[in-house]
Amino acid sequence: MLIFIHCTDRQGAEDLAARNLLEHLEYMVASKDKLVYGGMLPAPPGEGSTGRLFVLELPTMEAAEEFAASEPYNRAGLFDHVEIRQFRQMWPEPGPGTLEHLLELERERRRGTQRADAAAGTGGET
Repeated sequence: MLIFIHCTDRQGAEDLAARNLLEHLEYMVASKDKLVYGGMLPAPPGEGSTGRLFVLELPTMEAAEEFAASEPYNRAGLFDHVEIRQFRQMWPEPGPGTLEHLLELERERRRGTQRADAAAGTGGET
């Protein structure tokens, strides 16, 4: 399953990022088989970063929690907050025609809702 990990940097902790960059990069290289993409979330010019975003292909949420707990920046205390959530990829499409299929499903759902409203005489008004 795809999972994103959004890490928010603690304010004033830029030195922690610099001091732990080697370990962070080693961890990223060792995790290449799990990482779909990720990177730093930049702040305005001259202000460092606001955090990091990782999107990973992992079997469970527990595996994502383990990844985040072991991430060197997190272990060093750089992050003020870490959010871990399942992620549903829409683009690039995970398979040919995925968006068109979802579009058609939504059109069918709306047509069904409109027919039900018309039959009930509500016209969709609440």
